[in-house]
Amino acid sequence: MISHDPNKIEEQKQAAIDLLKRELEDLKLDLSDLQDNKDDIEAIIEDIEDQIDARGEDGEWFERASRALSANRNLLRQERDKIIKKRNAIRAIERQLFEGPKIKGSIPAAHHERIVSQRDARVASLVGKISILNQQRKIYRDCVSVYLPTFVADLDVRAQELEDAAPRAEKEEA
Repeated sequence: MISHDPNKIEEQKQAAIDLLKRELEDLKLDLSDLQDNKDDIEAIIEDIEDQIDARGEDGEWFERASRALSANRNLLRQERDKIIKKRNAIRAIERQLFEGPKIKGSIPAAHHERIVSQRDARVASLVGKISILNQQRKIYRDCVSVYLPTFVADLDVRAQELEDAAPRAEKEEA
């Protein structure tokens, strides 16, 4: 169940951090062991190659040495793959420790800061847009309250002039 109590959330975060740290230490020990295994396999490969160089490439011995060399190279490749996986796991845990553990119902601090800054940018943008809209509304209100009545009055005067001019124009034509 998700707890909204800040103390409980902090306790959960601390427990998650402790667990991640223990897991990180275990992975580092595993990585050290894998590195030692890799070094041992490389030493075996070098010994086999040295013996091949010393004895030559003929006979049944060479075939056994070649098979052993091939098998050890495959083991070396597998150890390297394991090392890469352990390093990736270590990086993932270090990233989680840096960002903060993910507790159900909460978000990592770095992600929270990014969300807050994006929200603040959106709010600032909206405030700017609202300010522009308020300015435009004021301009339109001024147009309606000042310029439109003047324009309508000018139209009324012009219409009256045209009405007065129409009977004169009819008289002049007649």
